[in-house]
Amino acid sequence: WLYPVTGLAVPAGLHLEDWANHDAVSLLVERVRRVRRDFSLEIEADGIIRLCQLVEGMPLALELAATWTKTLSCADVADEIQQSLDFLSTTLHDIPERHRSMQAIFDQTWQHLTPAEQNIFKRLSVFRGGFRRDVAKTVAAATPSILTSLVDKSLLRWEPDSQRYQVHELLRQYASDFLAQMPAEMDRCCDVHARYYMAYLGDHFDALTGGQQIAVLAEMGRELDNIRAAWAWAVNHGLRAELEYAAMGLHTFYQYRGRFQEGVDAFAPALNATEQMPSSPERDYTLAVLLNCSGWLEMRFGRMQAAQEMQERALALYQKANRLPAPGQGTDPLTALSQLAAARGDYEQALAWGQQAWQRAADRSDAKNKAFAGFGLAGAALAQGDYETALHFAHETLALTKEAGNQWLMAYIYNLLGQVNQALGKLAAAGDYFRASYTLKQELDDPEGMALALIYLGEIEQAQGDHHQAHQLYHQSLDIYQKIGDRGGLVGAIQGLGMTAHRLGLDHRAQPYFEQALNVAVEAQITPLILSVLVEIGAYFIENGDLEQGIATLTFIRQHPACDQMTKDKVNQWLDRYPTVTPSPAVVDRYGPDLKGLTNTVLAELSKPITPTVKPPPIHQLLQPPDQPLVEPLSERELEVLQLLAEGLTNQQIAEKLFVVIGTIKKHTSNIYGKLGVSNRTQAIARARELNLLK
Repeated sequence: WLYPVTGLAVPAGLHLEDWANHDAVSLLVERVRRVRRDFSLEIEADGIIRLCQLVEGMPLALELAATWTKTLSCADVADEIQQSLDFLSTTLHDIPERHRSMQAIFDQTWQHLTPAEQNIFKRLSVFRGGFRRDVAKTVAAATPSILTSLVDKSLLRWEPDSQRYQVHELLRQYASDFLAQMPAEMDRCCDVHARYYMAYLGDHFDALTGGQQIAVLAEMGRELDNIRAAWAWAVNHGLRAELEYAAMGLHTFYQYRGRFQEGVDAFAPALNATEQMPSSPERDYTLAVLLNCSGWLEMRFGRMQAAQEMQERALALYQKANRLPAPGQGTDPLTALSQLAAARGDYEQALAWGQQAWQRAADRSDAKNKAFAGFGLAGAALAQGDYETALHFAHETLALTKEAGNQWLMAYIYNLLGQVNQALGKLAAAGDYFRASYTLKQELDDPEGMALALIYLGEIEQAQGDHHQAHQLYHQSLDIYQKIGDRGGLVGAIQGLGMTAHRLGLDHRAQPYFEQALNVAVEAQITPLILSVLVEIGAYFIENGDLEQGIATLTFIRQHPACDQMTKDKVNQWLDRYPTVTPSPAVVDRYGPDLKGLTNTVLAELSKPITPTVKPPPIHQLLQPPDQPLVEPLSERELEVLQLLAEGLTNQQIAEKLFVVIGTIKKHTSNIYGKLGVSNRTQAIARARELNLLK
């Protein structure tokens, strides 16, 4: 439980005129006066200073010591601590003095507790990140009077806004050491704690997909440390039924909060532990639930084959058990299989799976799974260019989500309606839908949802000719997707940056963006996304004078069965401009015969320098408004490095000043040169002054 703790400023003695104004003294006096209104700073001066010095100004130690002054003077408290320190200096001689000070404070605090308070505080150590009063009663048999006493003694802190108790981590670990000396009691407390939070997750699954989702998400966020500990205990101790009940609640929380990797890390050991259990219908049903959750999370990282296998196995296990998945959003593997088929570009199969899921949900009045199926059906119809059917399912699903109050899914439906309007050329209406989606996702604090809406808004700005604004929106989206790891979204953001950079005449930036977007799309195994990126690259080839390469690329895409209607429309717009251009057989052979061959050829071409034939616009047209002077703004660290460059520091001096290796500074310098469009330090400083980037 030993952690380094930084102390507040401590006076060296009474001879200093301002000794009473030192931070450590101020904190101690303020806390003492809470329990002793007749406290005299002058009378207790010696004891105050000695006490502050003994605990080296550590705030937690001062708070605990202050609670003893209700019956003891500061000098008496200091004497007790000194006695403990003398003992600890012989028994814990290998431990730093500061840690011995904390041990002494904790030991003395522990001795000031009643046996009942000690027992309760030990049990409370199973909580992580705080707890509510009612849960403390369930898990630790904590009474309101004992909780209040522990607050008075600074062992707990009460937060009125959240209605939660908090315990300092050092104190929690100290109490946990005592609990560990009673293995049976510790196991009992941990088990009760785990079962409570597993039930909590299951009980709140329905609310997560309804009108209370914002409040429930906030509450789950506060309980996340407890949930993590409870889930780990349930996995390690084979609480199969509890894991089954909790799984969809935990999965949904991870989806809504963009915690995809944490979700994968949580469900993988749960799956493995369940696999090791003896085979039974109950075990198989639990396995199906966990496979479904894991499959959805794998999709976020573009691991489509793994996701497909998980969902197919989950479906087979449900069929083997002759049982349906529990009602609720996303519980039915059919909805996931529908979206996986769409990701492969197999829209007929996506519709088939989606129709099965829709009908199955309708037959048992499972409105939330029906809405999820409807979302997939609308997306598949949109991809086929069947806008009437897409609108039908979108509006049906929107009605279901509004009735449930499900803002999370409602926002995705708004995106879909925006895409339909965008395909029909109704850009203003499309923009309104995308902005509505962003607003809902912002209220939910759903990073992935916000990032996706930003991509769509970037497309609208680009279609309306505002490439600067589009570039900024794509950049915001990229920042989010890089943090949460969603591969499909990452492709869209990088592709958008490539398109806008090209339109702004910055092909030295556009080409790497296109190359990166295509590589990520291939890794993510999302065929429609691969084709979408290839369309922009084909157009890029054409505008840079490589007509045969561009036409060959676009012709291949148009003939591909996974090409969605919006992508085909873009292809046709380009090919219609060059009806007489026919690539030579040699070029056609190089750009085929399959998608893998095409992508490899295109990536090879992108690695070559291409001389643009499109004349870049004047430099003043590339500037953003005053607060965003660059198409690709400098990061805070890059601005810091730029400032130090302007001050004349060498790379080595900058590295030492910022406590990083010189290679990091060289990388920052290279990025700065690229973003400013310069080739050396002198040019960078001059350009930075033009843009008012220097202080």
